[in-house]
Amino acid sequence: MPAPAPGSTDDVLFYAPLRPVARALCGTLSPNAITLVGIIPSAIVVVAIAQRKVGLALAALVVRYVFDCLDGSVARECGQTSDFGRWLDWAVDSVQTVAIVVALAATYTDVSPLVAGAAAAAMIPCATRGALLVHDDLFLWEFGLLLGVLTLGEHSIRCRE
Repeated sequence: MPAPAPGSTDDVLFYAPLRPVARALCGTLSPNAITLVGIIPSAIVVVAIAQRKVGLALAALVVRYVFDCLDGSVARECGQTSDFGRWLDWAVDSVQTVAIVVALAATYTDVSPLVAGAAAAAMIPCATRGALLVHDDLFLWEFGLLLGVLTLGEHSIRCRE
């Protein structure tokens, strides 16, 4: 995915501040390595959701988004873009999305995590196209959506107790 438009929320919050870091990483850490390291905060998001640690889940999502922006920034700044890198970034993002939906389903609903995961995986092509529509404000969209779902989930659990 190309960098967001200058002045967009994603550019202001992430891409612009990360440009100096991306330049400094040229020749040190490959964009694909950054993508793979970004799996760690993704896993923390999933575990935090499963443990109902809303603050940790949201904080880890921010860190994950930093890695997601940084890998593309390093690729563009260092002239290291590749079809494999685009595919790897898409694959990691897609697995993260499915894992989050499964964790949310397992934690907050009676829906089978397997069914939730299959539904999320089936929606990935649609979500990929949808991400292009909100591309310049993707972080706010993802963060707001997760915050809303976690808030509703916590509320539903409190109502049942």
